[in-house]
Amino acid sequence: MTCDNDSLTYVIAARDAAATIAQSLRSLVCQTRADWRCVVIDDGSTDRTATAASQVQDPRIRVEVRPPRGVAHARNAGFAMCTTPFVCFLDADDAVAPQHAACMLASIGAADVVACGYRYTDPMLNDTGWEHTPTDG
Repeated sequence: MTCDNDSLTYVIAARDAAATIAQSLRSLVCQTRADWRCVVIDDGSTDRTATAASQVQDPRIRVEVRPPRGVAHARNAGFAMCTTPFVCFLDADDAVAPQHAACMLASIGAADVVACGYRYTDPMLNDTGWEHTPTDG
């Protein structure tokens, strides 16, 4: 991990996600805001998840390999490593838009939580036409 003044930590619990984890991490590296970090918890993968994650070389990304204990335990382990004021949980097959961190951090204000919309894509990130946009409520 790099800076003591980072604003956001992405936590990714990953198990047997070698096919998708690098794409997820590359989407973080492309963020328009640089004050983030990421913790990937490899929850006992039997494929090359940790290797694939480690190949995305960025000092803000930390990869931890743990025995398999389940997604909740992996997320909690990642959360326990966070020292930033804000945390965002991602799945190992998620990709975020380049402005994700900037928009989320700008939106939080005095709130405790923010939600973002999402859209489904195929494995090549082609839009499938299905999306969800949260509303104030």
